Amino acid sequence: MPAKHAMIRAAMAHGLRWLMVFLVLRPYVMERPGRLADPESLLTYGLLLGFGLLQFLYSRDGTPRRVMAEIAAESALVAGLTVMYADRVPQVVLLFLPVILRCGRNLPFNAGMPALAAVACLMVLGHRLAGYGFEASVRALDPGWFIVYAIGWMIRSQTEEHRMTQTLLNRIKRQQAALEEAHTELIQYALEAEESAVLRERTRLAGEIHDTVGHTLTTVIRGLDACRELVRTSPDEAERHLLSLRGAAKDGLEEIRRAVRSMQEIEEWFAARDWQGLLERFAASVKVTSGVNIGIVHSSEVPPSKRYAVYQCVKEAVTNAIRHGKASDITILQRESGGFAQLMIMNNGSMVSEPVEPGIGLSGMERRMRSVGGSVTFDSADDSFRIILSWPADEQAEMKEDGG
Repeated sequence: MPAKHAMIRAAMAHGLRWLMVFLVLRPYVMERPGRLADPESLLTYGLLLGFGLLQFLYSRDGTPRRVMAEIAAESALVAGLTVMYADRVPQVVLLFLPVILRCGRNLPFNAGMPALAAVACLMVLGHRLAGYGFEASVRALDPGWFIVYAIGWMIRSQTEEHRMTQTLLNRIKRQQAALEEAHTELIQYALEAEESAVLRERTRLAGEIHDTVGHTLTTVIRGLDACRELVRTSPDEAERHLLSLRGAAKDGLEEIRRAVRSMQEIEEWFAARDWQGLLERFAASVKVTSGVNIGIVHSSEVPPSKRYAVYQCVKEAVTNAIRHGKASDITILQRESGGFAQLMIMNNGSMVSEPVEPGIGLSGMERRMRSVGGSVTFDSADDSFRIILSWPADEQAEMKEDGG
């Protein structure tokens, strides 16, 4: 809590205590008009001044030892007022109430209970010195004081829980900032690597990691944002969500390992996989980690030689739709049009201004599709941003004949 808020809170608490002192001693003060300079009155005002100085100096929570010292000093002052006025103003015992509340609010249980016992002893002692009998002094220990202590203890528990929650949220924010910073640095590295033809293999590797980590980071960041809300309302669900994010991060690590292999090995791995299965597993992973729905319409096989490039373009398109377009629904549609096989990725996210200026991700998609004899186009239709991957339809037909 900011220092300004803490000071306001302390001022309100101390103001209420001073009001309580005034209300308790008001009958006595009203009975003594014109007698403000006698020794008893001077002692009274001295005790009240000491009480006020305590409230001013002890305006912040400290260590248990310091809080116990403050409670001891405040209890001694209230006991002094009890000795002087308990016979004329029995309500003076109520000044022990904020002290007991503080025992529960500012001290852990193992220190609060001894402090409460010490305050009770001072209360009995004050009444004894004021001339009350032992039984009458003990009767001043109303069971309601324990309720006041319990209220203070519950306030302390809620405050500690809020503090722990805030600490966890701050840790999540720091981790999210670190992930975003790492992603930014990775993009910068990819840009610098592409400037040199001699570092072509390193450029390929940076592009692979960009596509893989970019998608993984986007899903993890979105999942962490959801956890920030779930941790307050449903810790168990937050834990399950974190386990899902861990699985997504593990899958991303496996894809990074595949990325460091040679391009031929990677393309062979994708060529041996079922295209429909690849899309369905990817859609399920995105749904679990980010909550975004991906609908697959009329999915057909992609030529093995183009499968890896198309898959990476699909991942990049989905990542951009979630990260930049804030999309909640994405559709993948395959069709044939004008002698070309096409795969369209459409989303309901925020629209972009036309003409579309390709960034790192879109430029990487164009480079991938050109390398396998295909192309990429971007447009907007029916309030939906579309990315269209195209390649010659005759290759699709040859693949069907080979399969038949």
